[in-house]
Amino acid sequence: SPYDMNFNEEWYSGTVPNGPLWDKAAVPLAQFLEANFEMISMELGALADGGHFDDLHFEGLKAEGQDSAPHGAWRAVELRAVDPKQAQEDAWATAVCRYVPKTCALLAGRPELRGCQHAGASLVRLRAGGQLKPQFGAAPKLTCHLPIRTDVGSRFSIGNRTLSWTRGEV
Repeated sequence: SPYDMNFNEEWYSGTVPNGPLWDKAAVPLAQFLEANFEMISMELGALADGGHFDDLHFEGLKAEGQDSAPHGAWRAVELRAVDPKQAQEDAWATAVCRYVPKTCALLAGRPELRGCQHAGASLVRLRAGGQLKPQFGAAPKLTCHLPIRTDVGSRFSIGNRTLSWTRGEV
């Protein structure tokens, strides 16, 4: 099915599994995020509660279409700059990193996020009842989700599998 399409086998030959969902034990970044969850959660939670999230979202907004429902249910802020000029100078000198310096410092030290002009790190807020359109992203791309807060019954789909969000688990 189209939900099973991915390029992992082409980019990461011999990796098991080679589908869209990987075992977190095979992804050092996933283990790192879980090990540092308490500090990350404290800092990002304070950002989300501090009333700056929407301002930061609109400050870094790119010309992207609305891909969530209802309107405004999904918002993202970039921790790592995606602007090529800023990324070359200091990818972690973003407005968001001024609010979450420890989180940015931890992520900046990760080899998965250094030396790759396409690497990114974002904080995403999906409000209760919000839905996103399927994301198919360009390859090669590895995405780790670390839920900071979840509601009972919240879930997401990867490929043709539906999983529950669990706070603090990648």
